Amino acid sequence: MLAEMPNLVPILLSGMQATLILALSTILIGTCVGTVLGCLAVWGGAIIRILLYALVTIARGVPLVVQVFAVFFVLPVYGIQFSAMTSAAIALSVFASLTIMEIVRAGIKAVSHEQYQAALSLGFSFRDALMSIVFPQALRIMIPGLVNQGVFLVKATSVVSLFGVTEFMFVAKEQIERTLLGFEIMAVVWIMYTLICFPLTQLGRTLEARLNVRGAAQAAS
Repeated sequence: MLAEMPNLVPILLSGMQATLILALSTILIGTCVGTVLGCLAVWGGAIIRILLYALVTIARGVPLVVQVFAVFFVLPVYGIQFSAMTSAAIALSVFASLTIMEIVRAGIKAVSHEQYQAALSLGFSFRDALMSIVFPQALRIMIPGLVNQGVFLVKATSVVSLFGVTEFMFVAKEQIERTLLGFEIMAVVWIMYTLICFPLTQLGRTLEARLNVRGAAQAAS
């Protein structure tokens, strides 16, 4: 049975390719939409802030598997149907957008409002004040949370295997059922997830350190 392991690695890698595509699309969409929502959560009107607060409360309070279930099985009841991979990407992107929104909102809020007001009084436009004063400082605060969220989303893609999406965990379970090499295959799964998530964590730490050094240098100057 162990002689089959070399033949199983390419099959598992094909599943990992689908996982990476799903994770990257989710992280990209979640970051873009979450950044916009985070800004609205800070500068939007009262109604928008209340609505966003309600949505993020639901996203945090309801298990991710239930949210994925809603996209896979509830939307088709109303005639809205997508492919399995698209449904998975939508479900994870909605979750990512709302959780990243909170990271962005907290990062912006952590920057002193007086600095923003001072920039406007000096003639900065709203956009220039954000890009030159607020976001560079907020980014140093947001980096750890964004990296942790990215690592979580890579691992969270395994949830969609419950709904028949042929990503990494789904392929791994199929091969375990076929070969009964549960320990060996799960060891490969553990190694592959580590090879992806560990560099992401290290990248986040490196970016955080560089941004902190740059921020300290700017403050000194």
